[in-house]
Amino acid sequence: MRISRAEILVLIYVGGLAVAGVATWISASAFAGLVAGGGADVARAGWAVLVSRAVSAMMALAVLFGLLWLYPAMRRDAHERGRLVTQSRSFMQAALTDVLTGLRNRRYFDDALAEYMKEFGLIDRPLGVMILDLDHFKAINDTYGHDNGDLVLRQVSLTLQQHTRYHDVLARIGGEEFAVLFPNTDEFALKRLAERIREAIAAAPVTLDAVPVAITASVGIAVWDGREGAGALVKRADQYLYRAKTAGRNRVIGRQGVAIAEPVSPDRLAETG
Repeated sequence: MRISRAEILVLIYVGGLAVAGVATWISASAFAGLVAGGGADVARAGWAVLVSRAVSAMMALAVLFGLLWLYPAMRRDAHERGRLVTQSRSFMQAALTDVLTGLRNRRYFDDALAEYMKEFGLIDRPLGVMILDLDHFKAINDTYGHDNGDLVLRQVSLTLQQHTRYHDVLARIGGEEFAVLFPNTDEFALKRLAERIREAIAAAPVTLDAVPVAITASVGIAVWDGREGAGALVKRADQYLYRAKTAGRNRVIGRQGVAIAEPVSPDRLAETG
């Protein structure tokens, strides 16, 4: 069982009292022997010995108090604090996680975006944002039920995890809407990443009630210009997402225009890497 720093200090303090008490008692006994053999003022020497031994006795009581009450109380308090810290971390993790998919939620994404913008603004590095929305998701819920709709969301979440990098921030920010924060990613690289993700989703149909159902997504992408706020950056990506929806869905749109929208085969997906 782990011992905290405070507990170690208490044990050192109690140990020091014990050593000092024993030393005082031994010194008093030795002093009493010297006085008795030397013919000095026995009365005064006796008082000195009594006082020394009284001090030793009080030190012994302090040691017992420390070992029998202070140390156990401090240990219980340290363990309770540790339990509360662990519980608090667990609650914080739950507060930042989407229950259905296990991805981060909107709150985590917003906090991460603000922090990245603060840091990347100092080093002048690109920061890309992708907003992805599943096409015709309401029809899937209406046709196959909400349980199957949840299955689709989990499947898409898994696909997103498989096609994003370890340092990207992936979150579910709405019902069928996802967002990815891509650090150190310029416009060209962001478009390639977003297109690869769109293709992967389209190439992995989900079986619902024994029926293969094609899932597609519309994507809007934007790279931070170094001046706009977090809300403006997300809004810009969201506006491109809206353009992708109105342009026919199953496509990526950013500042440079539209990406591919035709059906994707597994062979072609493998070629894109």
